[in-house]
Amino acid sequence: MKAKYRVGDRLELMHGDLCRPISPTTHEGRKYFLLLADDCTRYMWLRLLSSKGEAPKAIKHFQAKVEAETSNKLKVLRTDCGGEFTSMEFGRYCADEGVERHLTAPYSPQQNSVVERRN
Repeated sequence: MKAKYRVGDRLELMHGDLCRPISPTTHEGRKYFLLLADDCTRYMWLRLLSSKGEAPKAIKHFQAKVEAETSNKLKVLRTDCGGEFTSMEFGRYCADEGVERHLTAPYSPQQNSVVERRN
């Protein structure tokens, strides 16, 4: 099924999801992965993480990198309501950076289906 609406420019809307522990872990001991997908291009980035708590830092590094590469600014980040995405520190960071937060309703992965389908 084709999406009814897509944004018009890169980084206008980014979908993100942190996936449960993978087994076996990587050689470096990483057991989670963060998947980020651009709504406009459907280009995806994957970051391997040792813990869920590394997700905000990974998003910060990701944002700096892609904004420098594309000369576009990240405008909206859509994620579930996981604690790694709803911390006050991460909320302040997003507010300071001008990133609007869209949180999906609990137990409704279809609201963030762009990345959910990739998992």
